[in-house]
Amino acid sequence: MIFEKQKHFSLRKLKFGLVSVAIIAFLFAVTKTAEADETVITEQRQTSKINASSQKVENQTSNQVEAKTDSANKDPQEKTGSVATDAPSMNSANNMSQSDKQNTVNEISSDSQQTKTDEQTNLPQNSFKQQSAHVKMTTEAEKTPSHSINTFVNDGNGNWYYLGADGRNVTGSHTIGGKTMYFAQDGKQVKGAFAQDSDGNKHYYDRDSGEMWTNRFVNDQGNWYYLNNDGVPVTGSITVNGQSLYFNSDGSQVKGNFVEEDGSLRYYDKNSGDLLRKTSRTINGVNYQFDNDGNARAIDKIEVVKTSLVVDSYEFGPSVSKIILEFNYKVTPAVVHAGAMVTTAGVQRKILNSYVSNASGHVVYFDSSHYVTLELDIPYDPNDSSRNASPFIFDSAAFRNNWVNSYTVKVDNLQVQADGSNSSQIISSEQDAINNRFLPTTDRFSERGSYGNFNYAAYQPEAAIGGEKNPLIVWLHGIGEVGTDINIPLLASNVARLTEDPIQSHFTSTGSGSQKGAYVLVPQSSTPWSQNQTASLMALIKAYVASHPDIDSRRIYLAGVSNGGGMTLDMGVAYPNYFAALVPIAASYSNQLTDNQITAAALKALKGQPMWLIHTRADKTISADSSVLPFYKELLQAGAQNKWLSYYETNVGKHHSGVTYNGHWSWIYFLNDQVTGTQNTDNAKNWSGLSGMVATNPTYGGDARATVNGRTYSNVFDWLNGQRRR
Repeated sequence: MIFEKQKHFSLRKLKFGLVSVAIIAFLFAVTKTAEADETVITEQRQTSKINASSQKVENQTSNQVEAKTDSANKDPQEKTGSVATDAPSMNSANNMSQSDKQNTVNEISSDSQQTKTDEQTNLPQNSFKQQSAHVKMTTEAEKTPSHSINTFVNDGNGNWYYLGADGRNVTGSHTIGGKTMYFAQDGKQVKGAFAQDSDGNKHYYDRDSGEMWTNRFVNDQGNWYYLNNDGVPVTGSITVNGQSLYFNSDGSQVKGNFVEEDGSLRYYDKNSGDLLRKTSRTINGVNYQFDNDGNARAIDKIEVVKTSLVVDSYEFGPSVSKIILEFNYKVTPAVVHAGAMVTTAGVQRKILNSYVSNASGHVVYFDSSHYVTLELDIPYDPNDSSRNASPFIFDSAAFRNNWVNSYTVKVDNLQVQADGSNSSQIISSEQDAINNRFLPTTDRFSERGSYGNFNYAAYQPEAAIGGEKNPLIVWLHGIGEVGTDINIPLLASNVARLTEDPIQSHFTSTGSGSQKGAYVLVPQSSTPWSQNQTASLMALIKAYVASHPDIDSRRIYLAGVSNGGGMTLDMGVAYPNYFAALVPIAASYSNQLTDNQITAAALKALKGQPMWLIHTRADKTISADSSVLPFYKELLQAGAQNKWLSYYETNVGKHHSGVTYNGHWSWIYFLNDQVTGTQNTDNAKNWSGLSGMVATNPTYGGDARATVNGRTYSNVFDWLNGQRRR
């Protein structure tokens, strides 16, 4: 009995145990189901959070990109417009496939304008959780309907798919959530790339949202495209945001290249892509002119083919006053020298003026020309001759002037405009121009020739009329101008001033005196002047006078400087009855003085000849104490009449204010028409030897005036004009 009760108890325990197991199993199943439901709910909540997070990150990205592209000097084409993205379509940054990382595509919004630089913009990748860690895509899964429909799924490798209503992967173009997207044949969503639809049109899909882009630029693999309202890349010519752009047949934009349109050649800028208009540009070594419509016309580059010098004479000698540039093409008067630089013989020069000209440098008005002339300032440094840019060089061994062997002219940043063009080209050149010289100063001596051993040049005034005649000035150069190039003595001492109006106006014709002007004859000796040349020089002078019958033979004046001043005295001694007056300047008196006493021959010949002497106390080449002063005193003490001395302390010129020249150059005063005052002849007679002699009023040569037969002369040239041969 007892046993039987125990048996029943055991059976009850067994039944209870089985029931308990069943209950526990049921409860476990319910728990698992609840956990699974909670997992789905949690994932949905996460998905909802992803949607919100995606929108927030997208907005932040857009703001960052827009702020970035507002920076100066960035190509507006780099401005990237963000597209709102559905969270399920966003792949995790951590799970982005390697192929997606390598296929980064830069995009910009349609309200951007292309400008200067094609550089890619790296947008930040948004980090999102994967929709489900349990979804695994396989080819078999594509065949087998899933429990999920109408949703995005991620295969864990960064690829997104969309499951349609049948739970299968969709392909091709689809509109999802109001956005046009594209899925490849394997179901993968196209992002950050182009895809071709069934009609053969390419479309670009955002790298983040996968949405098709419209009305904006995109850069794909280094090429720019513009997508129209349908998202299709445009082709041909189109205006975008005020820019005229061009796209090839494949949609890629033309930049830095020519396009032939309607029979015309047009060029699109390599940076902005904009059509070039109203400008010129050198492209691949060829110069092009672009009109208002962008039509290109090839023009050759303007180049300097020859540089010439215009050499003028000044009180200190010759200098290059202008340079003439000859171009291979005609240029317009629109020459711009502001900002240009000119260097001659290593000295930087200031450009005073510029204009189109003829071949010799004379301005051409209202017309184009092959030539442009630049007027330059005239430098002079009395302490450093290398800074003067002179075309002369003084050979101290031979004691004479010569042309320099080379004279380089360098021009930079000069702007000229080709004839028929509306834009300028920048000109730079460097050439040796010493053998291309124009000498307008010496051209005033229009008569050139040779006689015996001399070359000569002569100036002729306007021909006298009515039987009247003009006087003649014979000029003898210094030792530095000996040689066979007649232009050297014409330039070295500024003797051309004798031919110019200020001096010419002092001279009048015979008779009524209505004719103004004087002849000027400049002989050149191949050797220093000497007494044994007097006869041959006189032969030249007489031959010239004979060939010009309107020269007044009673008014032939002889003037000379330095070695030529000594020759002036030698000619006066040899031919005392030929010249109407003598003007020795900074002269050597070695042939007329012995132990500071005038020779008997010189005194006899020169006593009766009108004479005006010019010298400076600062002359270190020919000391006044051993030359002009004893000579002049001896003449006065011998009773000579009509003898005058302008005696200066030093040489101060007019061209450069305050510049003091070499003391020997006292001819500067003569040729500048500044010789007015003279030394008082009574004082000169009473000089006690030479010690203590001080020039009175040295600024003007003296405080007295030349007076002859009751007539006072205030100028050496007026005095010359009044002198006549006995």
